Amino acid sequence: MTIIFDCDIINFITKIKNFNDGEFMKRKYSKAIKEIARQNGVTPESVYEEMQKAINTGYNNLDPTIQEYWRRILPDGEEPNPEKIIEALSKEIKS
Repeated sequence: MTIIFDCDIINFITKIKNFNDGEFMKRKYSKAIKEIARQNGVTPESVYEEMQKAINTGYNNLDPTIQEYWRRILPDGEEPNPEKIIEALSKEIKS
């Protein structure tokens, strides 16, 4: 199930990379999660939870290269959530 979500999320990120309005993005996050859930026959909550699990796995990886990447894309040092990751990755794609 995570692989399907990963592909769906990557597709979503590439579609939103040109938008930076906060409220617009929140609506887009919600819409995207609902659409991914619909396509996979699960609840939006389960999509969000799976995204958070994947993020936590990556964030807790002790590999110095991976930790450096997290510091680069999320310099505020706060634990990431799906919204922050989508926003950070969309900025990565943009540059």
